Amino acid sequence: MLLTLASLAAAAFGWAGLQSPVFRGGSIGDRFHYYVLVTDGLLRVYTFEAEEPIYLQTTAGYRLVAIRRTSNDAVVIRYYHERPGPLKPYAIVTDTHHPPLGRDVPTLYMRGVRMPTTLPAALFIAYPVVALGRLRVRRHRLKPGHCPACAYNLRGNTSGVCPECGWTIKPPTCPTCKCDLRDHTPGRCPKCGTSFTAQRPV
Repeated sequence: MLLTLASLAAAAFGWAGLQSPVFRGGSIGDRFHYYVLVTDGLLRVYTFEAEEPIYLQTTAGYRLVAIRRTSNDAVVIRYYHERPGPLKPYAIVTDTHHPPLGRDVPTLYMRGVRMPTTLPAALFIAYPVVALGRLRVRRHRLKPGHCPACAYNLRGNTSGVCPECGWTIKPPTCPTCKCDLRDHTPGRCPKCGTSFTAQRPV
């Protein structure tokens, strides 16, 4: 399930990077607003928090953003999303905008990040790759004669402890009478006759 979601998310970011633009905005209460903008192959995520109710306004294809005071529509801050140069695809914004003298607007706390859409897409692609790799390793670990913790080959080991990682090998027991079956091949328990399919321990 997680592999499918990660793959879909990677495809979504890849698709969004080709569109112009993709905008999603929202708010938590009336003093905290946020938006996500994908355009020019870049992902922008910004949040705004003020001491009074505010609202978000966008124009010019979501490039011109204005934060306004709800009570009187006064502009707290206005800025334009330009196309950054090839050497400036990344940016982190942590600004506090204090009202200029003579302007009746609240203080605004602005936080944001800008990055290429290929970065989150790569991260979501990396998860399925790593998960599948771990799955292959896990399958290898479950092979008979190998340590279940590190996949070290334990053929001929009689100590019950993996010399590579220190994992203690639990000997197989009968599901009915809990008889130790470490010296018995799969078949029937010599004590109670219960059938078992456990692999012979190494």
